[in-house]
Amino acid sequence: MIVYAFRLDRKGMLGVLDSKRAVDRVAQQIHQEVAVEWHEKHAPRHFEPSARNVYKYQARSMGYQKAKERAFQAGRKYGGQPVAEPATDLVLSGFLRETVLRYAMVRAFPTRFSVRMHGPRYAGMRPMKARNPNLGAEITRVTGREADEFTRMAKARLPVLMKQETRTYRSSWMTGTGTM
Repeated sequence: MIVYAFRLDRKGMLGVLDSKRAVDRVAQQIHQEVAVEWHEKHAPRHFEPSARNVYKYQARSMGYQKAKERAFQAGRKYGGQPVAEPATDLVLSGFLRETVLRYAMVRAFPTRFSVRMHGPRYAGMRPMKARNPNLGAEITRVTGREADEFTRMAKARLPVLMKQETRTYRSSWMTGTGTM
């Protein structure tokens, strides 16, 4: 599960919007959009060959690397799937990638978001053995560049959502319809 938060200028938003509740709705919507963006675009990048250097994964043992290289060259199958190229750390048969990217439960709050992904038992947030890499932490790692991108995305969407929230609130208040 990834839990991530970034700062929004809530006091500045209160100057434009009518209530704290409206500010919370806008902040929650922004976090929802960023969480979906992370799962759809950034999570798959963790399974690319270049991810080892980008996300600073723990080095795999020489025995594991050699066994994976031999299996790849021989064209063996693991779990019914061909073995992935040796440069991809998180992919052996593709089962981890398939299960993690297939479904995610996104929860957004006014202050943060969380993305819960289901995966195999061996990919939890705590390694089964001390020498094994923490696959859960590797899958959910966010780089500084990604964090900056999330902030830029939030800043770009903020005026649009604030205008939409103001229009919705005022139109329902003027006509006496809608829920408040």
